[in-house]
Amino acid sequence: MDGLRVVPTADGSSTLYSERFKATYHSVNGALTESMHVFIKSGFEAILLNKKNVDVLEIGMGTCLNAALTGWVAQMHGVKVHYTGIELFPPTGEVLNSTGYHAVLELECAKLWEKIVAASAIEPVPVSTWFTVSKLYVDFIGWNPNHMYDLVYFDAFAPDDQPEMWSIE
Repeated sequence: MDGLRVVPTADGSSTLYSERFKATYHSVNGALTESMHVFIKSGFEAILLNKKNVDVLEIGMGTCLNAALTGWVAQMHGVKVHYTGIELFPPTGEVLNSTGYHAVLELECAKLWEKIVAASAIEPVPVSTWFTVSKLYVDFIGWNPNHMYDLVYFDAFAPDDQPEMWSIE
């Protein structure tokens, strides 16, 4: 599976372990719990006041879990999201489906996740009335954004595992 294997986490969800980086994509204490706490509660929901449109950039899109949760919460709040996810080493659909997220997420969130996983990386894809995803399979270090984002999910591996993502340069 491309040097990736599924690892169970303490909250009943799973994550991927990367042989390349010798690291998991999410916390082994709970992939779903981590995504909800760090990216949704402390990030997305924290900026929603008086916003009807939000541009989100995720650096390290990985399993698409943060994207699906963002789309699901956006729908609940009636906020339109354009989500740009950057991933240099995207897991295959087969690998992503092996995580079992479709079975642990709320039904509507699981449907979004499946659409996000299946979305093309060629152009932006509207996966719901509230959520459009753009996947960029590029190296973030050499990438130049073409507009401003309201929120950035910096979801790279830890500095010890991926130091080039954490330097000033």
